Amino acid sequence: MRRSLWIIVAALVVAGALYAWSASDRSAGGAGQAATAQERMLMTVGRGTITRSLTYSGSLEPADDVTLTAGTSSWVTELLVSKGDVVAAGDVIARLDDADARLEVMRARREYDQARVESPPSVVEERRLALLSAERKLSAMTIVAPFAGVVADVMVREGDSVTAQTAVARLIDDSSYQVTLLVDQKDLAHVAVGQDVYVTPDAIPGLTLVGRVEEIDFLPSSTEGATTTYPVKVTLEVPRDEPGLAPLVSQLRPGLSVEAEIIIASAQDVLVVPISAIVESGREQLVTRVNANGVEETVAVETGLSDGLYVEIRSGLQEGDRIVINNFMLFESLQRGAGPGGGGAGGFRGPGPAGRALFGR
Repeated sequence: MRRSLWIIVAALVVAGALYAWSASDRSAGGAGQAATAQERMLMTVGRGTITRSLTYSGSLEPADDVTLTAGTSSWVTELLVSKGDVVAAGDVIARLDDADARLEVMRARREYDQARVESPPSVVEERRLALLSAERKLSAMTIVAPFAGVVADVMVREGDSVTAQTAVARLIDDSSYQVTLLVDQKDLAHVAVGQDVYVTPDAIPGLTLVGRVEEIDFLPSSTEGATTTYPVKVTLEVPRDEPGLAPLVSQLRPGLSVEAEIIIASAQDVLVVPISAIVESGREQLVTRVNANGVEETVAVETGLSDGLYVEIRSGLQEGDRIVINNFMLFESLQRGAGPGGGGAGGFRGPGPAGRALFGR
């Protein structure tokens, strides 16, 4: 279940609790018509960061995972690695019998040298290409690691006969990982290449990896029933050089289940207030500000990004302003037609995210 749904549910619970507290407080004190600022919950407007995200589950995949094959028919004369070994790029994994390949190189070189002395240019070029082909075949008799990583499996033993398609060893690059997320078609329009992604392995508490959306598949992965999903590839940065994280990073393994949070929008260093402080009247969004003398006034604000619990304030308030965050009294006064808007055709919407689309505004 995506985290965005839980954010909305949590906000509704908080808003309901605030309303219940406010109602019981007024009933006990008999101050429904004349509540003071001290009877309500106040906060000072400050700056913060608001992000809007999508959360999906997936599993860790190595960025590079290759099965090395023999490439030719021969037999294994030397095997230099075991399962679990760490190798560098260029390290020898295995050697195949190369007697025939060396003999072919010797013949090709002799024919090339002879052609250079007594043959026309076309024949010289032919012999040169034959020598090049023979040298490549000889080089292929030594199987090397194409990148640094871990030998995940070894499929042959010394003395085994192999063909070109025989798997010799599987090599995994454990220095970098990726995650493929199956994103619902309803969310795909909000996902773009380059977006930040925070990935948390379920089995390693305290470790969060930073990644980027690298690729969004054009074709869906599934169209069964009413659900259509598209693969989104996320590449991860693995902080191996940070001493404090080294013990956690060492626990990373291919296949670990993860939760990935795709940041689809962000507003940094902006004024933020709880959405429970805002009351909607028609097209206006209102808050209750309390001045230095404790006098309350209703002010209209322009809002921006919301994460379901907090909302960005673009205008109408200043940093340091004091506001009421359990603003149900303003909501009730608007319903009675005693406040701004007068209960007109626009209707009223109380504090909280109820009725507001997550991706609206």
